[in-house]
Amino acid sequence: MKTIQIEDEVFAALESRVRSFNDTPNEVIKRLLEEFGGAKDSTPEKPKADKISPNHSSAASAISQLIQSPGYLMADAKRKYFAVLEFLYHQHKDKFSALEQYGRGRRVN
Repeated sequence: MKTIQIEDEVFAALESRVRSFNDTPNEVIKRLLEEFGGAKDSTPEKPKADKISPNHSSAASAISQLIQSPGYLMADAKRKYFAVLEFLYHQHKDKFSALEQYGRGRRVN
C-alpha cells in the first residue's frame, strides 16, 4: 500500500462523497475513478444510490451534476451560493427580472 499527501480541501471533498459509515477515502477515490472511466478492479460494483432515475427532469439532473462537481464541492459557501444562482439564471432567465428590486428592509438585493 502506498501513502500519498493531499490538501485539506481535497480531503474535505472526499469526505463529502462518503456514502456510508464504512466508506473510506480509498473507496471514494476508486468510485470517482470508475465514474470517469479510470481504474477498474475485480470487485463487484456497488449499487449507486445517487443516480437520477430517467423520469426526472433534465434540470434536476443538471443541478445534481452541479452540486456533485469537484469545483462546487471544494468551493466556499459564497461561491456555492453564486454557482446555484448562476444555474437558476440560465434555467429561468425570464423570471430573474422579478428579483431585481427584491429587498428586505432598506437593503435591496
